Amino acid sequence: MNVTVKPTPGRPRGYDAQAILATAMQLFYEHGYSGTSSRLLQQATGLTAPSLYNGFGSKRDLFLAALKRYIDMTLSYLFVDLANGTAGIDDLEVMLDQLWIAIEAPERPLGCLVLNTRGEFGTSEADILAICDEFTGRQSGAIRDAFSRAADLGEIPLDSIERRVLAFRLMLNGVQNLSRTNGMTQELRDAYAALRMTLQEWRQI
Repeated sequence: MNVTVKPTPGRPRGYDAQAILATAMQLFYEHGYSGTSSRLLQQATGLTAPSLYNGFGSKRDLFLAALKRYIDMTLSYLFVDLANGTAGIDDLEVMLDQLWIAIEAPERPLGCLVLNTRGEFGTSEADILAICDEFTGRQSGAIRDAFSRAADLGEIPLDSIERRVLAFRLMLNGVQNLSRTNGMTQELRDAYAALRMTLQEWRQI
């Protein structure tokens, strides 16, 4: 799901499409789609409305591009090693290590942009939800790959893979939601610790 921005006339000199997308993504992350006004986008990017929308189309187009950029970044940072790993539970624990590094970072992520988007749009806007569904499918697939290796290694029962994929993903979502709504609290730390403990308890050997 690569983001492609077609060159268009009228861009100011030094225009950096990826930097603009990164700025827009952060704004949508912080304020949501509805709360991110055109004025806020212009102030943050330093672009006029014509320059901004000549480059990316409408605010909705810019949001979709930013959402896809977030998905690409998240899949490559957190989940690619699950799909391509060589271990089972250990690979999942490494992924949780990476997640916690991101949560503790000074400019930590505000939850998960996909989860935030689902919460904002509900069941409306089929094209946006289709992008979110694709992310969830790829996320689940990477988690499934790790649990399948865990079953091959005898760490979990073979017939428990799908249940564990769903349980792990829902607990992961809970940790990410807490990181947005409550910030760095003891509840967040406890939820993360509970997720790690659950993984350790699932391991049979």
